[in-house]
Amino acid sequence: MKNFSVLSLLLLLCTLNLHAEKNSHDALKLHVKKAGTLHRLVEKKHKSHISGLSLSGELNNDDLRTLRYLCGAADKDSKTHGKIKSLDLSNVSFAAGGKPYYISSSGQEHGIKSATTLPYAMLYNSDIEHVTLPLRIDSIAPYALSRTGIKSINIPDGCKIAEDAFYRDSMLQVVELGDFCTRDIRKEFRGCDNIRKLTFHSVECIVSNTFNGNDFPKLESIDFKGFVGHCDGYTFQALNNLQYIRFSGDVYSMGGPVFAIDCPNLDSLIIDGMVLSTGFASTNNCPQFKGIAVNGTILKSGDTEALPETKPDDYDKIIDFERRLSDMTEWTSRWLLYNGKSPIQTVLKRIAALNYRRLKNISAGSNIQGLKEALDEIERQIDPDLVRTYQEILQHSEPYERTGQQYPVFSYAQPSDSLLTRTREYFNLDSIAGNGDDVSRIKRVMYWLHDNVRHDGSSPWPKCRFNAIDIYKMCKQENRGVNCRFLAIMLNEMFLSIGIPCRYLTCLPKVYVDDCHVINIAWSSSLNKWIWIDPSFAAYVTDENGLMLHPGEVRMRLINGQPLYLNEDANWNNEVKQTAAHYLYEYMAKNLYLISSCTTSQSEPEGESSHPQTPQITLVPKGFKGNNNQTSDDKYFWQPPTISQ
Repeated sequence: MKNFSVLSLLLLLCTLNLHAEKNSHDALKLHVKKAGTLHRLVEKKHKSHISGLSLSGELNNDDLRTLRYLCGAADKDSKTHGKIKSLDLSNVSFAAGGKPYYISSSGQEHGIKSATTLPYAMLYNSDIEHVTLPLRIDSIAPYALSRTGIKSINIPDGCKIAEDAFYRDSMLQVVELGDFCTRDIRKEFRGCDNIRKLTFHSVECIVSNTFNGNDFPKLESIDFKGFVGHCDGYTFQALNNLQYIRFSGDVYSMGGPVFAIDCPNLDSLIIDGMVLSTGFASTNNCPQFKGIAVNGTILKSGDTEALPETKPDDYDKIIDFERRLSDMTEWTSRWLLYNGKSPIQTVLKRIAALNYRRLKNISAGSNIQGLKEALDEIERQIDPDLVRTYQEILQHSEPYERTGQQYPVFSYAQPSDSLLTRTREYFNLDSIAGNGDDVSRIKRVMYWLHDNVRHDGSSPWPKCRFNAIDIYKMCKQENRGVNCRFLAIMLNEMFLSIGIPCRYLTCLPKVYVDDCHVINIAWSSSLNKWIWIDPSFAAYVTDENGLMLHPGEVRMRLINGQPLYLNEDANWNNEVKQTAAHYLYEYMAKNLYLISSCTTSQSEPEGESSHPQTPQITLVPKGFKGNNNQTSDDKYFWQPPTISQ
């Protein structure tokens, strides 16, 4: 009995020792004192048993090769018996030295290139499920975390992510990005189709269509916890599982008016911080949407009915109001003085210019002296045009110069043209236009097109011939809209087919930023003049006596400070009412600096066609240096059509 007890005790101790040894192999905490020695710290016989590892110290290429082995990955996309699932690299840095840590399937060798970059394909094709990234990295190289089992990731502040850094990391579900990490999250997380939750801290710019069903098919929530420089309109599209969007921090600018499209389960947009300016107001085809919940502050709203502005008398109730405005003034300065030429930086510069004026109004109304002085200092350092209103930019432009130019003559295809006859008959335009005077016929055709083809400024160009019938068929077959250019091309053709001379005009700002606008002019014989017609917004413009105007006359009235009136029923897709204050004095004042037109008005004026096409000629202020095909003679540009051609 005594011998049995001793034997039992020995067996128990042996079992406990084996268990303790196994546990010690499951989770190791190692410090690499000398780069290249990780393989010595991990006993060879234990390589296949470690499931968790916390590393510190400096790692070179040899160490990364060992680490990849421990995580189940080897050269040329082969696998090892390594079983590490959890990896803590918080206190790791990188150094050159040793043999290449990874050889690709094509035979290309890779080594460490930067002490502060998570290296190329570092954990590519590994079995890792959880990784804590080094605190001191400033970038993540391509494929560094691609094709792993990682389910969630937290990116350190300021760490830039390369394109395809997480390429096809199909297990990834939760992503949290520190301050100013992302440039284009669609490319950085390409193929990560299972992402459900995205959390941002501070972010500079989120552009249109950033979050869409093609790139993020399972996305459920988006949180912005820090400062947002700009979040564009049309940003959230075709996200079947998206439930809510939250802005917890302060927002410099939001685009608009539509921020979400085709998100059937979107419940709410929540604004907890202070928003300097927003155009956000509505959704399209989001049946579960309950509205925008504003728990914070809106200083400037593009739609005060949907998003009421905080009254100036209540500014003193806003916590840290002056400090937060000062932070926004710093962003204004940063963007206005930045010399970058990328499209995003150009957009941010325009936004900063608009918000400069808003901040100046707030500082004047709230008597915040420090803010006013900071804004005045900004103005002393920049091009005056950046902080002028668009109307003021027009007012400071050079006048036109009449030179007696006569050629090339603007010409107009006749209704007997085969393409125009086809258009008139297909749409039954004689019936749509009716038998009234020419102005009523012009309006009826414009309203019909506006009501039957949706305006979508973010849509891709049509993959068809640019004629009214083919564009219309494509819109119906694909259940989509088109941008202002193609609406104007369609309307141009419709008017020509019923004998109304017409041109479509590309209206441009002094310096092209993120958009222009394309409208039409139609010739009214009864008024003996051109008139402004815009199918995107069902809009036309009149003077104080109700006389319809053309774009040249509108431009001159903006310069002279004369009154302008927009038709009361002008709207965007029968959803958002347009006002003269926004449409004329902001949007079109921006887009009337340069005006461009084809010299021959016809079906299929651009793109593939069987008939010859003519170049565009642009009306510019005297002395403006643009392309060679331009004129400063406004009388020539607005010449009446020769009806009997």
